[in-house]
Amino acid sequence: MGSTTSNRFGIVVALLVGLLAGGYLGALFASSADSDPPRRTSTARDVEHAEPVVFESDRGLPDVHTILRSQADIDQFVGRFPGDGAGRLADQLSRRDLGTEALLAFSWGAGCSPGDGAKLTTQGTADYSVRLTGADNPPPECAAPWDILAVFALPKDEVPANTRLGGDRPDPPGPATLAHIERITLGAALRGAEVSQPDQLAAFTAGLDATVAHRVNSVVSQRAARDRAFAFVLTGCHNDGAYLAFSAERLRPVLTATEPVVCVVPDYYVAVFTAPAASVPVRATIG
Repeated sequence: MGSTTSNRFGIVVALLVGLLAGGYLGALFASSADSDPPRRTSTARDVEHAEPVVFESDRGLPDVHTILRSQADIDQFVGRFPGDGAGRLADQLSRRDLGTEALLAFSWGAGCSPGDGAKLTTQGTADYSVRLTGADNPPPECAAPWDILAVFALPKDEVPANTRLGGDRPDPPGPATLAHIERITLGAALRGAEVSQPDQLAAFTAGLDATVAHRVNSVVSQRAARDRAFAFVLTGCHNDGAYLAFSAERLRPVLTATEPVVCVVPDYYVAVFTAPAASVPVRATIG
């Protein structure tokens, strides 16, 4: 008798768990009537002369809305997609003439609608968004939601510095942010390391001028809680900026200069970058 009651109780519990799990999954992957990015208004009109450069429906893509104006921007942007298709994406984007064009890139979650293409839209002067095409009749549910990547080319004079995407300022091209850069004393040992933990930071700043070390410590300590930090000592020539290019294999620092020149004796710099922990490739080497 006790065994029969126990079995019945177990069956009831299993049924309840199954119903709850089924309801949870149904809610999680239920189709949405809106497959366009947030903030796109119904009054937006298509930009008919915008040239589609990339369209992909996939799963696991990051959410980003940004503008690419240089090869450096492309190098950083591709770092947001470190999978097998990163090389192909870099090749597609690098073929464009960024002397005359700007690239507007959108990646967003579209629910159960993979779509068949995308259209750039405008919501006013220098304010752009995107709409998914072929998404009028999405399936009622799907095993996993779709993510969309769409990149468009526009004449650069139609994408001024104050351009908004969906009403907001564009995201940075890549996942890493330059937190600090400065020229330092000649002769410092070249190196690169993660400095997220106190012992890592202490090891990196050892041998740096005390004032420089204090500034590096300060910017690392002020980073967002979910960010990791990476620091480098680099050689260059009259540089005034830097970016950190991501790939599945490597985190590669690149110095930049507004007016490139050639130096007889190289300059030395310390550069510190921060990046969301989730964006850092697991097996990438540093430097």
